[in-house]
Amino acid sequence: MKNHDIPLDDAVHKMAQVLKNRPELGIDNGDALQIRCYHWPHGPLHETIPPLDQHVIIAHVGHMQRVERKTENKIVKNTIRKGAITTIPQGSTSRWDIAGLVDVMHLYIPDNIFADLLNQMEIPTAELLLRTAHFDETASKITLAVAEIISDNNKINQLLCEHLTLSLILQLIKNHSNTLAAAGQSQGVLSSRALKMALEKLDNSPIGDVTIKSLALELGVSSAHFCRAFKNSTGLTPYGWLKQRVMERAFHELQHTDKLITEIAIESGYGSQNAFTQAFRKITGLTPGQWREKKNTR
Repeated sequence: MKNHDIPLDDAVHKMAQVLKNRPELGIDNGDALQIRCYHWPHGPLHETIPPLDQHVIIAHVGHMQRVERKTENKIVKNTIRKGAITTIPQGSTSRWDIAGLVDVMHLYIPDNIFADLLNQMEIPTAELLLRTAHFDETASKITLAVAEIISDNNKINQLLCEHLTLSLILQLIKNHSNTLAAAGQSQGVLSSRALKMALEKLDNSPIGDVTIKSLALELGVSSAHFCRAFKNSTGLTPYGWLKQRVMERAFHELQHTDKLITEIAIESGYGSQNAFTQAFRKITGLTPGQWREKKNTR
């Protein structure tokens, strides 16, 4: 979603007042996890961010710069670099000072989502820690992946956003919370019946209509357990499997039909032919047109 199309809930609206502008781009995963992701470049910041009703994760995607945070009587100074994350727990408030232009991603996580995952992981209690410009390699890779897809809010990217944000929350619980107990999670696989059902749902439903949460609910397991068990069963994440299957169908359509590439792109869940071409080229090294021509000359 572009700037003028982005709806602002209470937490995001308060942040917009502090930053004195609106987010540039936004993507969400529908009603699946209720997590909102925004690309939010802004100018110098010398303000207090008030208590918000959601956890905020800020991923730094721009150049290196200094940041200073004052919380009560404690001052923290740090250097921001690309991939660093800042975590602002729900209800906390701090004064922030950053000079120059700031290029960041914002992720807003409702506390009930955080608490629900704690419950699923059998962790009695844990709170998100307040951290400033902290580098976590795994969290960095996840947030930078979100940054790559945010410009194209199509159904495939919404599903990918769901998977990425779920992975991010699990990483936050693991490395950025005061976890009081280890998770007692099973590392098993899906039963043959459950795997068959999940694969059929993913394969036969319109792109984006099936979410990780809905599949997990149907099987009576948590989203986190479903993702682990699915990968243990197939070697791929649900998103990875679906992306592979979508491309397999696209290969067939390109080789065995006369459909326009634009039509195949839309059927594959991409918002534009350009987005489809970029994804296709990453896998094959060729554009769809080049691949079709190569196959048809054999």
